Amino acid sequence: MDSTWFAVDADGNIAAFETGEGGCVPVGDFPMGGEAGGYSRDALETSGLLAHALLVRAESDQRLREMLPNSYADLEASVEGADSWEAIESLLRSVGVWTYGCDEPVATPYVRVGEPTSSLRIAQFGKALRKRFKKAKLPVRFADQDQIAPGEYGPVAAWGALWFDTKGAPHPTVDGASDFDREVAELDEHEFDWVAEPCDGEVHEGEEFYEAVAELLRPRENPAPESGGHPFPVDVAAPAGAGKGKRSWFSRLFRK
Repeated sequence: MDSTWFAVDADGNIAAFETGEGGCVPVGDFPMGGEAGGYSRDALETSGLLAHALLVRAESDQRLREMLPNSYADLEASVEGADSWEAIESLLRSVGVWTYGCDEPVATPYVRVGEPTSSLRIAQFGKALRKRFKKAKLPVRFADQDQIAPGEYGPVAAWGALWFDTKGAPHPTVDGASDFDREVAELDEHEFDWVAEPCDGEVHEGEEFYEAVAELLRPRENPAPESGGHPFPVDVAAPAGAGKGKRSWFSRLFRK
């Protein structure tokens, strides 16, 4: 729950996937943040990716370069202090990162949220970030995929015991086999029906882009902690997903 994971497509384009409450995460070497990142030192948060992406764009945009702080740590702290996820997400698209989200309480496919005007590719980033994405590949092209079910390409974990493919069929998560039939029955009982809704996510262009960056960098009364200063440094070896408590969660989900 409340996690973000990242991947590159067949052309090296980058996408951020926001799990919301129910989205699944791939089991493998994909950069993750939020609960799935476990607040570990090597977690990649959305704010960190945006900070890197702004620096990449600034290499060919002198006006943007003059707006950004001199240090990466100050830049990431400014991004972390943004007022809302929507502000970060819209700027991610504006600098070329694709965005997907899951708004359901169970692991339905991710839906593409808007389209960047031009794609930012992993080859444009520094060596350290390129290494992080070396095995974080999906055999798709984001421009062609308005829905993505990561379980169609490898094992996934989730808060519940199941995930849905892009045709609407349920499948068990990596550790959900024992609870799969029960959760399917509960969904049938409550007539759960999911329909993908296209989303036109905001993209800033021209002068509006620089205004959005200026707002992002505006000093706040309570600035975010310095990069790497997560309050709960937990070393997590695998993505957070289904585990203890998933039975009670599913019961609470449909409690009247």
